[in-house]
Amino acid sequence: MSLCTQPHPPRCSLSWAQALGDRRQPLLTRHRRPTLRHGCIKPPSLPPLLPWDSARSCRPHPTLPSTASWWEGGCVCALEIEQVPRQKQRSRGSTQSPLANDVCQVLMFTASSGQSHWLVGSGTDQAFTLLQQGFVDHGSATLAKPLRTALNEVLVFARIVDPRSAAAQAAAGATGIQSLPRKLTVTNNQLFFQPAAEVSARESDHLRFTGIQLQGNGTWDIAAPFSPNRYHVRLSVTLAKADAGVAGGIRLLKSANQSEHTTVKVAFNGTDPCSTGNVKFHPGMDMPGNDISGTPVSGADANPEACFKSCCSNRDCVAFVYVTSQPGSGQPYCWLKRTVGGTHPLAVANYGIVRTGSAEYTLDTTQSTLDTTVSTGKFVGPDVLDVTKPTVLDVYVDGPVVEVYGPGGAVVLSALVFPTLPTQPGITLFSEGGGASFDVDIWSLEGDAS
Repeated sequence: MSLCTQPHPPRCSLSWAQALGDRRQPLLTRHRRPTLRHGCIKPPSLPPLLPWDSARSCRPHPTLPSTASWWEGGCVCALEIEQVPRQKQRSRGSTQSPLANDVCQVLMFTASSGQSHWLVGSGTDQAFTLLQQGFVDHGSATLAKPLRTALNEVLVFARIVDPRSAAAQAAAGATGIQSLPRKLTVTNNQLFFQPAAEVSARESDHLRFTGIQLQGNGTWDIAAPFSPNRYHVRLSVTLAKADAGVAGGIRLLKSANQSEHTTVKVAFNGTDPCSTGNVKFHPGMDMPGNDISGTPVSGADANPEACFKSCCSNRDCVAFVYVTSQPGSGQPYCWLKRTVGGTHPLAVANYGIVRTGSAEYTLDTTQSTLDTTVSTGKFVGPDVLDVTKPTVLDVYVDGPVVEVYGPGGAVVLSALVFPTLPTQPGITLFSEGGGASFDVDIWSLEGDAS
C-alpha cells in the first residue's frame, strides 16, 4: 500500500477539508513493485521531457513502512483510476495508444523545476509503460495530497505557491494555501480535473447574462450582490474576428479605480501561416485524432517544414503533426488534420496550425496588487482553441485563490493574489481590438456545503 502525503497540510481558505467530511480518506492503493530509488518510485523509462530530480530524498511516513510511502517534491505518488469512456471508439490518432484494460496507472510528482507532472500508463511488475503525460497545473500550484472517497473517487488538493515575501508570509502566520479540491478522471488516457461536488454544493444566488456584445475596446460592468472574493464564473467568449489584437475576457478582484485587478482573457493568436510561409511549431506536443492522412516520410520530406507544406497544399488540412519516430514503426510520419484538436505532450511530436486562427486563454496577475514585494505573473493555457467557436472557462475565486479550468478540464491555471486596496463586488467584461460576445453565469460560493 502507498500513501502520498506531506509533512504540513496547507490551510484551506474555505475549510474544504471540513466540507469533505467522511468523504476525506487517505489514498491507499496497490502498487506493483515499482523500481525504487532512495525510497521513491522512479519509472524506468521516464521521458526526457519530464526531468527527474534524483537529488531530492524522500522520508517515510511515521506510521507506514519506509518502502510504502513517498513525500512530494521529486517523489512519485502512484494510484489506479478507472477510465471514463468518452466515446465507444477511440478516434484514430497519430500517436495515441489504447490501454489494455479500463484501469490505468497514474503517476504524479513534482520535478526539480517546481512544476508537478502526471503520467498515465499501464504497469507491470517490472516497468511502467507511458501512454500520456501532462502538468497537474499550468499556473503556480504544485502537487499536494490525493484522497480517495467512499465513492471511489480520487480528489487532489494542490498547494499554490505563495507569491508574498518570506517576511510577509511569516507575519501572516501562513503555512500554505490549498487549491479547491479537484476530482480526477481519466478518459482516452488523458487526465482531467474538475472541482469536487462539495464546491458545487456551496454555490447559490445564480445570475445569468447572455448575448452581451462588446465592440472595439469596450467594457461591461456586472454587479454581483454577494462577496467580492467568493464566487464562480462560467465565461463563454466568442471573438468577433480572427485578427491580431482581438481579445475578450473578465477583470476580477478589482479596486474602485481598477488600478488593481486580475484578468482572465481569451485572445486570438497568430496569422495565416500558409499565406506568409511561416508557421509556429510546437515541438514536444502532439494533436491526436481528426486525421486526414498519416504518411511515412523520408529524405528531404522528413522534417516539420515539409509536413507544413503538405498541409498547405491540401485544401482540407487545417493542422499537421510531424512525428520523428512513429510508435510501432519507428519511421518519421507526417499527419494531416481536418480540424484543430486537443494537444498533449509527446517528445517525438511537433505540430502546427494552418488556414485557421487559434485562440489562447490566460490568467494574468501582473496588475493584481500594488505591492511590489508580491510576485505576479501571466499563465497561459496550452489548449489549441478554434477562434470561430465559443471558448468556455470556469473561473473560481476563493479568497486569495483564483483558479481557471480550461475547456473540458484538461488544463487548470491557479494563482494567489493579494490586493492592497479594498476589492469591489462584481466583475468587468472587456473586449480588445475587434470585439467579442459573452455569455456569463455567476454563482456565490458563500453557501453551506453540508
